Amino acid sequence: MQQIYSGIYYVATNADTVSALNTFHGVGVADQFQDNTTKNVPAIYVEGGINSSDLSKTQSNQAAYIKNLRLSNRMYSISVDNRIFKGVMGLAGAGNVFKVNTDGSNFQLPITLTDINGSSADSGMENYSAYRIRGVNNGVYQTQYGTAVTAFSTILGPGDTITGFKTMVHDALCSSTTSDNLYSKIGSTSATLFGSTYDYIDTFVYITGLKTGATIALPIRVLRKV
Repeated sequence: MQQIYSGIYYVATNADTVSALNTFHGVGVADQFQDNTTKNVPAIYVEGGINSSDLSKTQSNQAAYIKNLRLSNRMYSISVDNRIFKGVMGLAGAGNVFKVNTDGSNFQLPITLTDINGSSADSGMENYSAYRIRGVNNGVYQTQYGTAVTAFSTILGPGDTITGFKTMVHDALCSSTTSDNLYSKIGSTSATLFGSTYDYIDTFVYITGLKTGATIALPIRVLRKV
């Protein structure tokens, strides 16, 4: 599972960890959590665009200020620590859309993930591998009535694309019985968190828009219940 808590994205490595986190967070949140070994959402979503209320969030402004200027990030690079992650999943092609009706109804979020085959060494960072994943057009525009568009989009102005990905942890780090030595080498072991004892490793995942070169770093904590 992948979940944000206090500004950090948590990746639970196995079913025991998921169960413990569900117990800590209480009833009603189980649908937010999943085992890292599954290939289903939730994913981590990154939404691009012009985050300013100076421009209306319309399709015409999207075209004028992003698409027509050839500033659209149709592809992204996801760089991960290859000591921790064996791969990345990204949005699949057909059927993935990001849009909402003008009255705020029928919101659609891209949810179909697929394995990203092939990676390259990230020349800028030791032990990092980069994967190329696609972006989906940001079709969430200003609603005219009903639910406000801010309920669906974090971008105040015209959007560009949205991408989604899921990090896949190496099998050795997911064992429910044995703590891999990487936890003690670059992380922490037997730490008290969320009412239980966990091993964890903190890392960053870097997302770069391949057209604009804009990059963000997301803090990730890989978590294993002891």
